[in-house]
Amino acid sequence: MKLFSTGQNKKAFVFLLFLNTVFALGQNLSDGVPQEPFAVPVITREEAIEVNKEAISFLNGKDRTKDDSNNPLQGTLSGFQQITTNMEPIAVPIITNEQAEEANKEAKSYINKELFKYKTVAFLRKIGITRNTLSILIFLIPILLISDIIRRKKSSGEKKAKIWDYLSLQRRILILFPILLLVFGLVIFVPWSVYFGNHTQFPFIFQDFVNRDILIYTISSCVLTLLLLIIPPIISNYLVGIIAGLGVCVYLQVMFMNCFLGEMNGNEPEWNQHLFWGVVNIVIWIVILSVPVFLKRKYPSFFSKVIMPTTAIILILEITATASMLLAAQDSVWERKNNYFCDGSNQFQLSKEKNVIVFIFDTLGSNFVRLCFEQSPQTRDIVKDFIWYSDARSNYKFTFPGLHHELTGHIIEPAKDLYDLYRRSWESASSKSFYKQLKENGYDARIYLSNTSKILGQEESFHEYFSNVTPKDIYYIINYDLLRHCLIDISGFSASPFLLKKYFFYGDDFAKDVVEQHVNQISYDDATLPINNQQYYKKMMSKRITTDANAPIFAFHYTRGSHKPWTIDEKCQTHDTPFDGPVPTVKSCFHIVSEFIRMLKEKQIYDQTAILICSDHGGNDSNLSTPYDMTLMIKPFNSNNETITIDNTTKIQSIDILPSLLEMACGDKADFDSFEGFPPSRIPAERKRTAFVAFKHPDIPKFSMRDSNMTSNCFAEYSLEDVNNINWKKAFIRYMPLNKDAKVDESVLTTYYGSSK
Repeated sequence: MKLFSTGQNKKAFVFLLFLNTVFALGQNLSDGVPQEPFAVPVITREEAIEVNKEAISFLNGKDRTKDDSNNPLQGTLSGFQQITTNMEPIAVPIITNEQAEEANKEAKSYINKELFKYKTVAFLRKIGITRNTLSILIFLIPILLISDIIRRKKSSGEKKAKIWDYLSLQRRILILFPILLLVFGLVIFVPWSVYFGNHTQFPFIFQDFVNRDILIYTISSCVLTLLLLIIPPIISNYLVGIIAGLGVCVYLQVMFMNCFLGEMNGNEPEWNQHLFWGVVNIVIWIVILSVPVFLKRKYPSFFSKVIMPTTAIILILEITATASMLLAAQDSVWERKNNYFCDGSNQFQLSKEKNVIVFIFDTLGSNFVRLCFEQSPQTRDIVKDFIWYSDARSNYKFTFPGLHHELTGHIIEPAKDLYDLYRRSWESASSKSFYKQLKENGYDARIYLSNTSKILGQEESFHEYFSNVTPKDIYYIINYDLLRHCLIDISGFSASPFLLKKYFFYGDDFAKDVVEQHVNQISYDDATLPINNQQYYKKMMSKRITTDANAPIFAFHYTRGSHKPWTIDEKCQTHDTPFDGPVPTVKSCFHIVSEFIRMLKEKQIYDQTAILICSDHGGNDSNLSTPYDMTLMIKPFNSNNETITIDNTTKIQSIDILPSLLEMACGDKADFDSFEGFPPSRIPAERKRTAFVAFKHPDIPKFSMRDSNMTSNCFAEYSLEDVNNINWKKAFIRYMPLNKDAKVDESVLTTYYGSSK
């Protein structure tokens, strides 16, 4: 059946298919040249048994399905071939010289094939054709189906036969635009939009999946178009209408109809609270899907006049938006940074001299702790030597920028992008002064935070402050099955109507196993950093505290704390069903502290160790806490009391954490001139506490982070006492391009961190 009316188009199509084949070859090779095969040895039975023992010993420590993506003979996309390491090792055979010679012939033949592939790809690279340029060419293959728009021969009388109606230019366009809209939206526009807006939170990079997405887009578009061209118009036109409706629905859902979900902070939404908008959402989908079917049935001549321009316009909008994202993308989305690694192998190494340990439990609001103490009074005994500042408040309401702010002491200012924001924070006066004073007082500063780039930025920004953030050769193992599931979840959650979203929901840790880091001379189990309480507790009890550090240790330890879902119990065991309230998971935080203190006492360094327990922000549960009621407890050196000390008058805030730690670590030598916060003993009684609220400023390009739903770039500082009573619609109107003369209630506004315009 003829699909192209010109010979040139057929030649171009064949040429691009050839490029596609070469492109596939290029993806199955790395930059390394294949080596000559090693000879298959002839060994004795005893030697074979010994080798097998070593293989079994090696494999016993492995239980994951991995992809050897850096092996020269496996290649960049060798994720299509999984290497399962939980199987029994294959025995080393005892073979004859003839068998060895035959095996070597096969090996040499394989190497020759790989060498041919390598030389082919090397030639293409030499003339300037890379995987990315090939991807762009392959991306254009579906356009060949309508290239007659530019160069079209006049139809002859013979071409007016009924069979030619199946392949007419008008029908090809009618079918292709809706298919391109739907496939481009689901495969390219939606997942890429989410990724580029939140790329620091994903363990994989754009280069890991871009080529595969383009291949899926190309194959899907071509196959669906060919299928609909074969199906008689009386049926295919209705299918085209439904496909067009789905494409429009996906675009509208992503751009406009997800706003009712509010801020996505990593917690699973309360689905029952959005049932009304969920019903409205599905009704809109039904109406949009019904319109093309109605037009085809009632006004067939009007059908194509509406479908083609509508889908073409929306497709152009999506392509334009995608092109803008690509042009604005940071280098970090294309290349994985191998220079620095946050090493967790000595996480529980302390000094006999003195130590300062900071436990940061995510979402451990002070009201959660209060509820835990009421229901389980014995939990208070764990922290009897601490001072609990029960009226502590955070400056930010989300993990980012709350935790970032606690580790740098910096009030976040407007930035052109996230990396500029990270750089400014780590180069701020407060950050430089704090870590410099620790070093001058002999401390070995360390940080133990999984996926540091998500909170702190790239390791280059802060590696000089922490001894365990060091240059390492990192070997990445990518599990492409998990990566594919992640991309499906990303696209499905964003593009689906409300009633289907729960089937695609992903939490903060949904992609953590996609990429594993293996570091030179450090095993993965040693180097990895725990994420939740159970993982942390398991590693702590396995590794135990040691006292062989050469210098006093100052260390930040971060876990997920009492973050939803509340599935971890008081013994740090995970349950399948979440608890009704936070208390069991809060008790798991204190169980970690209890075991840590017990081991300190066993090593006789409890009095030489100061501990600070805090959260990154409040509890973020509207029924039990506020976003700002953070936990803050301090145990100084040599603190031994009968019961916990409760301070409910000091107006302490997260901006005071670094000065408080500096006072604990350095004592009278501490210099607080570079800090906007204070240690507890210096906080003024009349202090007015503030909160920094994120929003988008029209004069500054926006950036986004999924954790805090920060489709914004600026912060306004509000009085903390008034922050919950702000009329946001009224307060934000002064920063919008319209209604510039509107009156704004500025009584609660203290400082505006935004454009000087």
